Amino acid sequence: MEEILRAIYNDQEKRNPFHLYELVGIIRPEKIKNYDLAARQISQLIDLIKKNPDYRAALGTYIKNLFSAYDTVHLFVETGIMSLKGFSYELYNKVKHRILPSVENEKDIRRLLNQVFYRSNDYKWIEAIPDNLWEELISQIGVLQHFKKQDKEDTNFNRLISSIQILSHRISALGTESEITNKMPQLDEINSPFLQQNKEVTIYIDNFNETTDIENEDYKHILVILNQCEESIRFLRKNKNKFGTSLRLTFLIRRLNQQIERLRLLLLLIHQNETQKFCHTTVSFFKVLIKSENQKNSISKHLRDNVDLLAFQVVEHAARTGVSYIATGRKEFGKFLFKSLKGGIIVAFFALTKILLNQVEFSPFGYAVVQSLNYTFAFVLIFFTRSILATTQPAMTASTIAGSLEKNLMKPIRLH
Repeated sequence: MEEILRAIYNDQEKRNPFHLYELVGIIRPEKIKNYDLAARQISQLIDLIKKNPDYRAALGTYIKNLFSAYDTVHLFVETGIMSLKGFSYELYNKVKHRILPSVENEKDIRRLLNQVFYRSNDYKWIEAIPDNLWEELISQIGVLQHFKKQDKEDTNFNRLISSIQILSHRISALGTESEITNKMPQLDEINSPFLQQNKEVTIYIDNFNETTDIENEDYKHILVILNQCEESIRFLRKNKNKFGTSLRLTFLIRRLNQQIERLRLLLLLIHQNETQKFCHTTVSFFKVLIKSENQKNSISKHLRDNVDLLAFQVVEHAARTGVSYIATGRKEFGKFLFKSLKGGIIVAFFALTKILLNQVEFSPFGYAVVQSLNYTFAFVLIFFTRSILATTQPAMTASTIAGSLEKNLMKPIRLH
């Protein structure tokens, strides 16, 4: 490890990516679960740069120059955020790129990260190393000083500002999608928080000065408007029974939340001048980026994320449907009784049909088809006649009760 640090110190340009490749190769454990070894290697690296100030300065300059040589904008605005591409197209790309890796821009820093952290499970040992070790390493090499010059002539800082501007534009575009504005027309007006945040970010960049800190008024104003954006999203979610919901709407809201959180994080990296807090934010962000890059072609993760999205949508639908299984007054009890009687008659009829079908001789396949159709017709008829079936009540009311508890709006109700 000391030989690598000496090579970095002797490197005049201090931007050869091979040094980083070698350094990570030493830290990476041969067995992925040998996390203690990786932690010991990081500790050894910290001890070496503490003992030798020249190594410490050289390593800090090397990391800064290496970042300056690559474009970080796409890493900041895209990595770890849901893609706008459809499920099928994204799945096709992941399968294709597992066989034939995608052609990446040589100047894109994601290419460098994929070459250095080339194993798909590298994120595991990175996450397993305690945050305090990563934070101490970042503090020792002076990342705070190198990346927070707040000078528009500085390459790294300029790309960070560009990332903030791009994210702001994307939030504005996504926040004014017809899927959202059709339900909340006020978000399409000039005072929409999604449009206002873009205006404030533009003013913030134009008025940027070298003494920016956590108390900067433009920065604080952007945070207030971002909170208003999130409040609009929460209002849309809370009033799903009124506005309705869809799989696309759920996807848009998730992507919006991710972009707002990323914008807030990038702004914090600029304005957080306390070394400990800055290092903690940087480490958390670093772990998210590496994990996202390691899993970018993971088919199982893609399927899992989309199944989770679909499951969330099913729960949303069940919550709306479950309201019809709850009665709170005499009039509702009467309606509930009438619907239950209708459901009971339908089930009795199709249960009798099932008995009669058992008397007819079918092949195993034919028997399965006939009984399945009988079962299906029963529930289709229950649905179209707006009847209620007692055996489905627990499943239908569970998500409704959970939603009520979550919103702290639970009222005394009697379930029948």
